[in-house]
Amino acid sequence: MKRLLFSALLIMLCLAGFAAENNDSVKKEKIPYLPKVGGVLRARWEMETDGGLNRFELRNARVNLSGRIGEPIDYYLQADFCDEGKIKFLDGWVRLRPFKGLFVQAGQFRMPFGVDPFRGPATYLFANRSFIGRYICNVRAVGVKAGYSIPWLPLAVEAGVFNPTSITDHTVWTHQKSYAAKAVLTAGDFSIATGVQSLVPDSVRINLADVAVTYHNGGWLAEAEYMYKHYTGSAHPACHSVNAVVDYGRAVRAGIFNWWSVQGRFDMQTAHSSGARGDDGRLYATQPSRRRITVGSTLSYILPAIHCDLRVNYEKYFYNHGEIIPAGADDKLVAEIVLKF
Repeated sequence: MKRLLFSALLIMLCLAGFAAENNDSVKKEKIPYLPKVGGVLRARWEMETDGGLNRFELRNARVNLSGRIGEPIDYYLQADFCDEGKIKFLDGWVRLRPFKGLFVQAGQFRMPFGVDPFRGPATYLFANRSFIGRYICNVRAVGVKAGYSIPWLPLAVEAGVFNPTSITDHTVWTHQKSYAAKAVLTAGDFSIATGVQSLVPDSVRINLADVAVTYHNGGWLAEAEYMYKHYTGSAHPACHSVNAVVDYGRAVRAGIFNWWSVQGRFDMQTAHSSGARGDDGRLYATQPSRRRITVGSTLSYILPAIHCDLRVNYEKYFYNHGEIIPAGADDKLVAEIVLKF
């Protein structure tokens, strides 16, 4: 697998070089099939404020390749060469646009559900993802989805069907399927998203529902999202989770930086199970009930093709009395540099 992924990276870089070499020769002639190469690097330091436990980490080293073949066909490939020290192939899909407003997409990608779960390292507002985005709904799957944007209404809908098994194994035959659907309505500076999802990570089917409201105007962004996770057959108590975010930014002149922003977040979750059974065949909580307040600030160096962030966050956690807190899941300070290209 490592050799395969490194070979994929070399192919991406060679294609990027080919595209650069041909830019001069094509000049005004547009070649629609030339690929685009992008990526994200996140290097960080984090420290628990009670006791000083700390670590350095290369959190992400992602490379992606995307392009369009004429007007009707898009493709996308993405691998992470250091996801907390591990190599992972994340996305690989092809999208067809047979009619205006309609697309069909097949391959490996995020299931269409949720708002914060769809943010990636290039669009994170905080160093650490919300509980919703990291634990409650962090699902890539192999399958097919279709989407349609209604021309006379600012409404976009997507729905798909997927393998229920992990993305690390595409060979399993099964009678089960996973499903997801999402709708987004845009009205001025507001957007409202809602969706449903049904998974079978082990033997218990898990059904989720989500609603989110986002406001974006100039340098202001405000968002609130609620997610409900139900385990069929009373296999585990239902999980409730909330993520509420405010972000404000403005142009500045501070050394090399030309944008400054501040962020605040409240997120919470009740006890959550990943859906994987224990040795006795039962579901157990894999994350405890908790609440968190995060405050942070970001200085950014922004150019048309490059975006570099210097981010500092402080996270304050609140647990129920007597809860055992694992290492790295208590109050902490996080500083990171994020390069997006």
